[in-house]
Amino acid sequence: MEFSEDVAKTTIGRVAGFHDSGDKLWALSGGPDGVMGVGFAYSTDAGKSWRPRPQINDNIRAQIAAPGYLLRATPNGVMRSADEWETAEAFNQGLTTATGRPPASVNALVSNSAKLFAGTEEQGVYAAPAAATRQSSVWTRAANRGLAQGSVRALAFKDSMLLAGTKDSGVFASENNGGDWQAMNAGMSAQPVTDVLAGPNDLWAATKGAGVFCSNDNGKSWKAVNHGLESLQVNDLTLHEYKLVAATDAGVFVSPDAGQNWTALNNGLPTKEVTAVFAMGSKLFAGTVDGRILFYNTAPEPAPSPTPKPSVTPLPRETPTPTPTPRPTPTPEPTPAVWPFYHVLGRVVDQRGQGLANVTVTASAAADNPVGSAQTDRGGYYNLRLTTGGTYRIAPPAAGPRRNYTTYYANPGFVVVPELRQDQTANFAYSLTTPWTPPQ
Repeated sequence: MEFSEDVAKTTIGRVAGFHDSGDKLWALSGGPDGVMGVGFAYSTDAGKSWRPRPQINDNIRAQIAAPGYLLRATPNGVMRSADEWETAEAFNQGLTTATGRPPASVNALVSNSAKLFAGTEEQGVYAAPAAATRQSSVWTRAANRGLAQGSVRALAFKDSMLLAGTKDSGVFASENNGGDWQAMNAGMSAQPVTDVLAGPNDLWAATKGAGVFCSNDNGKSWKAVNHGLESLQVNDLTLHEYKLVAATDAGVFVSPDAGQNWTALNNGLPTKEVTAVFAMGSKLFAGTVDGRILFYNTAPEPAPSPTPKPSVTPLPRETPTPTPTPRPTPTPEPTPAVWPFYHVLGRVVDQRGQGLANVTVTASAAADNPVGSAQTDRGGYYNLRLTTGGTYRIAPPAAGPRRNYTTYYANPGFVVVPELRQDQTANFAYSLTTPWTPPQ
């Protein structure tokens, strides 16, 4: 068995994580420490195929579900959507240390039945009632007493205990929703933590440079469990069919014994720097630093059974078999050539970064002859289906909608896609700047 390459070319940028919302599986692009994300992708068939939604400089670090909404952690606070990201709005009231200051940069989100929790950069943990997402949007900063490091990179629950993995001070635990915290670093010291995972009996912490640590006493003590790991840069953890799985800079590693021993699972991985892993049923998904999404299936779908041939009842012997009259063999019509196609897709946004609907994006051949067009949907996304091998000039209208007697222009003015042989992305943003066109 190996990772499938069928969905390996989604190319959404560094994969920060995955989220299963029920009818869709989401792959998010982004990360901490200055990583630039480029949107997200989603699948409606359990990961067999993906549709990318590129968004310029859109860093999405995490996604969770809340009553009536999906929520995302971003460098500009929390975003929420009631229609699966066709439209979105900021969910940031109270998510700041002072009125008038920008919202906190959010790295992690987690929830229980009553509250939402956001782990932020340099501002600790914030909380909001889960039901507040339906009406008012109010966050309150937890007291965070005892949380020595304000940069929280991971959040998880172990029963009623809230766990926080920090940028460079290890793991902390709170029994009162972030009011008071206690360092839980015996045997681990102050490591930079990238993920915290709670299993039925054990806890695990992934670190940036020290591998994986395991605790079987609710975090009171930890032990390094790195035998067989080829990289101690561990980016993500998950459980798949009772096995612990780690995403590392040297690929995917699997442990059947809670991390005591690791084995590489890298067959079919074109990129070894794996930034996210996610389990869904028998499938294990891996996301890479260059935007590839692959899956490993322990229970592949069975091959279709051949259709049985119908039985033939022999004619009675006394019935003579008539000699058929020979008919001329018809000349088969020539089969028309089938040309493969690829897609050029992207998004058109206005000067505020909001998607523009009903904008016609045109594809022209090298001789400036239009060969196809597509209109953006209400989120500003378009999808052009073009013949493989061609060179195309992709462009929206040069002048966009006028607002307050001001004309906005498309930037870039056009994008040239040479010799189309795979799906490509072309994004456009309208601004006051005279259209910039790439060099010929």
